[in-house]
Amino acid sequence: MDSLPEECLELILHSIPPHRPLHPLLLVSRTFFRLVVPILYQNPFDYIDRVLFSHHNANQRKIMALSLLLLSTPEPLFEGLTLKPGGWQYKSPATVDYLAFYTRHSERHFANFISLIVPNNPAQTPSPSSVGRDSSPPPPPSSSSSSSAIMSIRNRVHMGFVGHSASHIQSLCFSMYKLHMLLPLVPQLSALVRLELYILGNAIKVTDAKHFITSHLQHHPGILREIKIDAPRSMDTGGLYIASHIEALGTQAQVIDVTGWIDGILFLERFPSEECKSLLLRHTVPAWLRMPKEALERFRKLERLRFPAVDAGLFAWAVAQEEAPENLGQGSSVPPPLPPLASLDLHGPDDHLIPVLSDATNAFRDTMVEIKGLSSFSQSTGRALEWAWGLPRLTQLDLEGTVAVRFNLQSLQHCPALRELRLNIGRQIPETWVPAVKVRELAECLSKTQVTMLELSGYWDVSDADLITEQGGMLQVLKKLTRLNLMWCRGPTIAAFEFLMREMSALKRLHVSGTLAEEERLLELKKTLGLEVSLDIEARG
Repeated sequence: MDSLPEECLELILHSIPPHRPLHPLLLVSRTFFRLVVPILYQNPFDYIDRVLFSHHNANQRKIMALSLLLLSTPEPLFEGLTLKPGGWQYKSPATVDYLAFYTRHSERHFANFISLIVPNNPAQTPSPSSVGRDSSPPPPPSSSSSSSAIMSIRNRVHMGFVGHSASHIQSLCFSMYKLHMLLPLVPQLSALVRLELYILGNAIKVTDAKHFITSHLQHHPGILREIKIDAPRSMDTGGLYIASHIEALGTQAQVIDVTGWIDGILFLERFPSEECKSLLLRHTVPAWLRMPKEALERFRKLERLRFPAVDAGLFAWAVAQEEAPENLGQGSSVPPPLPPLASLDLHGPDDHLIPVLSDATNAFRDTMVEIKGLSSFSQSTGRALEWAWGLPRLTQLDLEGTVAVRFNLQSLQHCPALRELRLNIGRQIPETWVPAVKVRELAECLSKTQVTMLELSGYWDVSDADLITEQGGMLQVLKKLTRLNLMWCRGPTIAAFEFLMREMSALKRLHVSGTLAEEERLLELKKTLGLEVSLDIEARG
């Protein structure tokens, strides 16, 4: 592998999925070490949370990563501290400037584990010059001094990490009430693209966070383009104050993420829309909320939308413009082009969700790439989700709940580029809906697509014959799959799964359920056939 040009190795490393571990490659060779370190240390704590979240020593790995980063500071931040046993893993100077690769800093990453490395009473820590001069024990510190010392350590870490290579920092996640400490670094934060602010507790108070935003806009016009807000329920003036931080970005705002702000949707009209390409809101909204049907009409550059289906006519304006654009302009006034919406994620009751999804596939048929629809727990509607027009770019369709039951499978024939399909029908299945019949209909419709990843969840009745038969069954479709998930389906036996493992040569991941004995059979078959397929077997029985 080392014989490959480094450019090829870099492409391979950057193409590895984010959930796969990279750190073992550090030990392969000097070349791999040099190429992998910059990837791992862009955001090492996020990597550990993402890849090693269930590992028994995940916290210890965070401590090791933090040690290496601290050693990279000009004056190591831990000098003069008496740390907990096992706190630091390294004492000699770092051979690599790990902080030079650091691009994403999150205050939250330190909140849960920094107490593992500092002493319970940091105020008791002796200074190096006082050691050996007086053997009498120091007076017990007050709780306020201990808390102040820990806060001081955290602040030094934040300033040291962000300030070391401030021009490399691309993303910051900070408490709205503490962001002011980074104000002196604003002139150096020339690559900062994303800012994530959060509020803990219910009290809303004025901070300097907005001043940080406006100062950055003045020093680095056009760079800061993404903002995320996590905040508690905050009506009236508190909500207006939080929204003012989004407003401060003005026309630079391209990504607005308020999925963590309970009342964010109430202040939608204050969000800048001119250049917004990604608008992400919470799925759940207050039951009393009523929103103008044209609420999204001013977001004309929107490419990605996560939104609650609060009204059946949410996209009625777009359908009207798509079907009769010449009738919408008055005199010389011509409406701007429809947004190039490519990704849509909706949640709501079927009587709202299904009409909104139908209108979206109609108005944005030429740009839509991903659709996700989730039914809320409510009375189902008699209307079907269907379309008779082509969706030439749609590659991913994910429906869950009664909306999946109400989906007309024949619509799949109009999605020639479809590659990923997930249909979770749940348990609320009408008596007229026969799962076995739907399986055969699904096989026929999928044969006209490019689906390579299929998940059927809920009370699907899938027999062995449906899976292993080509004529009238699904085998012809299954042979094209790289990933198959039948974990919660009713009907298939271990014999059918063994047959599929032999026949599905392209399969990379298989998700099924079975007993411990059946799991052992599948693992033994994988070993015998020398298959590289990854098995995920949910225990039952």
